[in-house]
Formats: sequence, structure tokens, C-alpha cells
Amino acid sequence: MMVDVERRKALLWRSVASIILLFGLMIFMVCWVLLASPDMSNAVNAAVTLIAVLVAVGALISIWITWSISFPVPVQPGYYHSNRKIRAVTAGVCLIIWAVFGIMWIIFFSGDYSIFQNTGILLAATVVILGVGWVASEIGRH
Repeated sequence: MMVDVERRKALLWRSVASIILLFGLMIFMVCWVLLASPDMSNAVNAAVTLIAVLVAVGALISIWITWSISFPVPVQPGYYHSNRKIRAVTAGVCLIIWAVFGIMWIIFFSGDYSIFQNTGILLAATVVILGVGWVASEIGRH
């Protein structure tokens, strides 16, 4: 019974924080588009957008990963026991690698390619890092 009360309290503040964070991201993006983006190049606008989204996603991941580690799903007979810490670290490392690649690509290489080619490169990098992260998390599962 006590765990249910603690779980609900933890869920409540995380839900509120997530909503506030997403509204904050939307407000920032609207302010950026209206006030600062006309004076900046497309590469800088893309970099700021990417960084803002990555900060929001990183904050959301850290908020919810701590909740899932604090209140794990009980292991039932016939189900595997997942090492959540290894999987959380793997996800964080993959996100950092993807962010660094994306930022470096935008700063150093994006000017030589069209917007469609740049989008394709970032989507391909996303698919690759998701695949690598999934394989690494499956290895960490056992």
C-alpha cells in the first residue's frame, strides 16, 4: 500500500514536469522563430532547434528513467529480469553520440548539401543509432 502512494506521488510530479517542459519547449521555439531566426542562417536555426529538442528529450529521459528504476515492474515467473541501469546508460550514451554527430554535421558539413540531403543524413544517423542502441540494450538484458 505504501509503495502505491509513493508511486503515485512520483508519477504526479513527473507528469507535471513533463507537461511544463514540453510547453516550455514550444514557447521557446515560437519565440525563436518569431524573434531570432530571421537574422540567422538555416544551419544555425537547425542547430538551435536540434539542441532545444535534445535538451528537452534528455530532461524527459532523465525524469522517467529514474522513475522506472525506482519503481520496477515485479518480475513474474517465466519473464526475464532486465538490467534497467545498463539499458538506461546505453540509451543515454546513444543519445549523446547522436547529438554530437548531429551538431557536428550541421556545423561543419551541412552547408555543402541541400536541406533534403541533410535531413536524409540525420534520419539515417537516427536509424543507425537506434539500431545500435537496441542491440546494446538487448545484450545488457541478459
